[in-house]
Amino acid sequence: MNLPKIDAPIFTLELPSNGKKIKYRPFKIKEEKLMLVAAESQHAPTIIENVNNVIKNCILTKDIDVDNLPSYDAQWIFLKLREHSIGNMMPARVKCPITNEYFETELNISDAVVQKQAKRDFKIMLDKDVGIVLKDLSLMDVFSDETLEKLDQYEIVLRLMTKCLVQVFDKDNVYDATNFTQEDIIEFLEGLRKEHFDKISNFFDKLPKIKLEQEVYSPLAEKKIKIVIENFMDFFE
Repeated sequence: MNLPKIDAPIFTLELPSNGKKIKYRPFKIKEEKLMLVAAESQHAPTIIENVNNVIKNCILTKDIDVDNLPSYDAQWIFLKLREHSIGNMMPARVKCPITNEYFETELNISDAVVQKQAKRDFKIMLDKDVGIVLKDLSLMDVFSDETLEKLDQYEIVLRLMTKCLVQVFDKDNVYDATNFTQEDIIEFLEGLRKEHFDKISNFFDKLPKIKLEQEVYSPLAEKKIKIVIENFMDFFE
């Protein structure tokens, strides 16, 4: 005789990228263990790998490729999973903008919102004959590359651009980025004029963002302060 199973509630959310509705269930004990390991590791690749695995386990909609979800979709799914599994109040270590020191508090993740910018075009013409096709970066693309920490801001932008480049095309040919090395693509990008580079940078600037803005009491400043979180990894401080 099998032991009885307890049905989990089912929730629905819309993906920020395309409005598609997906169904998910809350964490079970095995997923909570994954998140505990992630939070304790303070290691970005471990955190992101575990977040990805939790999302894969909890998403009930079948045709969702979690590994290639835009990073802001995955972030939104995770926050909603956390909210409906453990609760809307999340322990956090935040920096007081007055004293520049950290303190422990709780944030209400129900207040997080998706900030969408103007509509983005994934196909960008660099001039009248040459253009590129871009894609959104996944969580793994953005957070799992430990070598990014050793690069300056310019090199980080270049590296991320190589990850989101799908194709280069002109009036005669289409060049698939998978057929070229990272060094080839960096050489192509570094050969662009500033006006071309700015067009690609604008694609990143218009990325939807998950933003949490809240007032909390700072025992360090002995007053209420405004906390703004836009970096996903700040939820794991």
